[in-house]
Amino acid sequence: MTQVLRLAVATTLTLAFACSAPALAADFKLFGREWSLTLTNSFDYTYFMDNDGIKDDPSTKGLNEELASEEDDNYHRIFNSLDFNLGTGDVRFGARIDIYSYINSPFTRLCKPGFEKDTSLSWCSQRSTRFISHYGLYRKSVVLPERIYLTINKPSYDLTLGDFYASFGKGIALNAVKFDNVGQDNMIRGGKLVIHEGELGLTFLAGQFNILDTDEGTGYIGDANFPQAPLDKTGPPNTWRRKISPAWDPSPIIAGRLEYRFFDAVLAGVHSVWILQNQANRSSAGATGIDYDLITGATVSLPSIASGKLSVDFEVDIMRSVRGGAAVRGWNIDKEATAFTSPNTYAIMPGLAAYMSITYSQGDTTLNFEAKHYDAYEVRPLDNGTPPYPLLWATPPTLERVISEVTDNSSTTGARMRIDHNFDKVGPFQLLAYASYSFQRTRQFGQHQLHDTFGGIELQWQDGKGHWNTRAGVRHEWDLEQDQQYRRDIFWQGDIEQPIGKRHAVQLTWLYQRRSRHLLELVSWNVLDVAAQWKWSPYISVAFTAELQSDPTVVVESKVYLGGSIRYFFNPSTFVGVRFGQNRPGLKCLNGICRIFPAFAGIRLLAVVRI
Repeated sequence: MTQVLRLAVATTLTLAFACSAPALAADFKLFGREWSLTLTNSFDYTYFMDNDGIKDDPSTKGLNEELASEEDDNYHRIFNSLDFNLGTGDVRFGARIDIYSYINSPFTRLCKPGFEKDTSLSWCSQRSTRFISHYGLYRKSVVLPERIYLTINKPSYDLTLGDFYASFGKGIALNAVKFDNVGQDNMIRGGKLVIHEGELGLTFLAGQFNILDTDEGTGYIGDANFPQAPLDKTGPPNTWRRKISPAWDPSPIIAGRLEYRFFDAVLAGVHSVWILQNQANRSSAGATGIDYDLITGATVSLPSIASGKLSVDFEVDIMRSVRGGAAVRGWNIDKEATAFTSPNTYAIMPGLAAYMSITYSQGDTTLNFEAKHYDAYEVRPLDNGTPPYPLLWATPPTLERVISEVTDNSSTTGARMRIDHNFDKVGPFQLLAYASYSFQRTRQFGQHQLHDTFGGIELQWQDGKGHWNTRAGVRHEWDLEQDQQYRRDIFWQGDIEQPIGKRHAVQLTWLYQRRSRHLLELVSWNVLDVAAQWKWSPYISVAFTAELQSDPTVVVESKVYLGGSIRYFFNPSTFVGVRFGQNRPGLKCLNGICRIFPAFAGIRLLAVVRI
């Protein structure tokens, strides 16, 4: 009870601070110099109620129901993230510090010291490996200095020391960025130098990948803050590995890119990326060599042809992967791999990625064509272990909707055509219509053929203040070897918003999916997300949600999840809010990255301050 009381006091004080924070100054003078400060503080208190985990969390299936039902129930979590940036002149310094605190969590409530060695059927020892890698990691209080960086911006160069994002071209060779929808935040910790002199641009970077220790989707904390598991020396040395790998190796990277603009019309570039793979496990196994990926590529961009009506982009990347004991490390490629018996035996596996896009505009009509050919091209950690989501260091274009579940984007060939047309304004209404079709052949998991068709409209009125956007489509994936339907997705999504007076508006959004998968036989299910929202600009927004999940791989039976949220805005960047009720479990995808999110049931208090 004392802990809960302290929690309530801390929550009240933090919310009070958030409400009064705008009084802080953002610009000031010190030591005779002008300084500027930008600051974002995010506070999140969550009380997790019974989320029916035995039914909704795939990781609890097959476990004792009485024990598993306690895993995500009836505990408190306090999270605070402070992100600041301080600068003067050309120099800026920034950092992000996260604080996690748990009260009455299953780990502290049920796991006694030494539970790893306990041979009885206690809650922790019964599932020690799975528990540590999926649950024990995010039940401890920690203070994490997640990001730190120093930047110097000059007219001829930009220098960053510390943490930074990096992307080359279309993101095919390197794309260390943040994907909010799936909780992936991947930066590089080291140094980056960008030189820009006239028509010449040069980028050089070196360091190691620095994935956010805390998974924002679930609150898991990576093994950078948890004792490393012992090496399992069962079998020959080349198969030695750590049984528990809840996070990713901080793989070193060296990369560079050169760009030059010719005749103010053609932008050409070349780049190279070298990533050291899984060195920690190989060193422990006694191997003398290294595993690595080397990606070399080139881009050509013609952004304005025929008076700006036509633009063309092209990129090709060649990948050379050197692997020792690739077969036992789970390397998935569409070519046969050899089972190695010596830690000094290697496989050299080539990969290729080629991508092209052409956009042509004529009056109110725009035509876009994209084509890709990827052959055994996948830039990712060699051994993902059991982290909360599949990490990708590069994200080649999929040619599909960003929320599509992509079976294979590493060995595939295909093209997409899309046409958009703006119709003449009729009275207060403005209409945009579009249609898209994609055809692909994939090869990594057998020969599959894919047809993806969708279309939609965007209707606006009252100078864009009111709108109705809707789209629908169907995606067929056929297994050519088995001559059967492999996947089928039918969707209809949209949102409609209507202003009421000068400050009020109501909005309705929805996404319906009819999904089918071949699980011994073709199985179909429904997923529905609906949200209704009222806005009183610029102060208040109130939303209610209803979500349906009947995916048999996620839930035992179909269920509806109800929830809602209220937010009050002091200004556009500072607000407090409460979220209550439930959210469905299930798959979320973004640009080919997919992951299963667990169900949520509880109450969240939020306070976000930006200066």
